[in-house]
Amino acid sequence: MIKKRVAQQGAKEKSLILLPGPRNMKILLLAVSREPHFKQHLYPRWVDQAREELNPQGVAIMVADGINRYLKLFEGDAKKRMAAMLDALVVQFIGALVNDLELGAQAYEFYDAARQKAMAAANA
Repeated sequence: MIKKRVAQQGAKEKSLILLPGPRNMKILLLAVSREPHFKQHLYPRWVDQAREELNPQGVAIMVADGINRYLKLFEGDAKKRMAAMLDALVVQFIGALVNDLELGAQAYEFYDAARQKAMAAANA
């Protein structure tokens, strides 16, 4: 009984991602892109979540929410270009926030599945 509980706790801890602290998170995000507008308007949305413990789906939601809120600053073609740029960088952003390759891949899979569903709904 105790071994089972310890094993379950270990599995639960393995599936959680401890986000970096605020300073480290800024450094890691800047390593992905030093774009001043990201630094001023996008990164702070994620840095607010520093030191949170999230599962991969939670990381995907956090990243998507930050991007969606950031994109509200743009309109028309500028919004489309910025969305394409962020889409190209999202794997790197998740990689910067998640230091476990397996959990990072799971977070990206959740993000990508949600993005595909949103695109399908928009095109329907």
